[in-house]
Amino acid sequence: MTITFRLLTIKFLTCWTINLFAQQNYNKVDEKLILIKGQIPFSGKKKQIINYLGKADKTEKFQPECGAYAEYDSTVKFQFYTKNSIKYLIYKDEADFSEINFKADTTNFVMFKKFRVSHKTTIDDLKNEFPKSFKEYKNENSGIFRLLFDIKDCDDQIHIFIKNNRVIALGYWTPC
Repeated sequence: MTITFRLLTIKFLTCWTINLFAQQNYNKVDEKLILIKGQIPFSGKKKQIINYLGKADKTEKFQPECGAYAEYDSTVKFQFYTKNSIKYLIYKDEADFSEINFKADTTNFVMFKKFRVSHKTTIDDLKNEFPKSFKEYKNENSGIFRLLFDIKDCDDQIHIFIKNNRVIALGYWTPC
């Protein structure tokens, strides 16, 4: 019993330390200051987001198996709502940003406070705005530029996808 408790304690402290260390190596962003197309909130009421986006080009059912949305019981219906290559996850009376494709629709952009991310954004632009995340991006060599949310005990991230030194897409990511 004592050995099991010690191993669990060591495992917890190791995970906590790694998470704390990782959190310090990326830039953090405030969800309230992220605006899709300069006006659509990152998350909000379903009706509000749909009014901003307009009639969907595509809807598809979704059932989360893990991550931030897995806590809901099976009676909660989820669907992706896509308009002009902007995708939101709709559930209950809520809507949360999921992803945006800058390559498929070059009019798309995302504002982080006053910093605009679009198909024209280069890796150098990101480096200047988010230097901590840039350093990790170079170390990882994955093609994904990561930003953390400025929320205590939150591991969710914004992933900015890079190809040929330009931004091609941006998405919300939650760990399983």
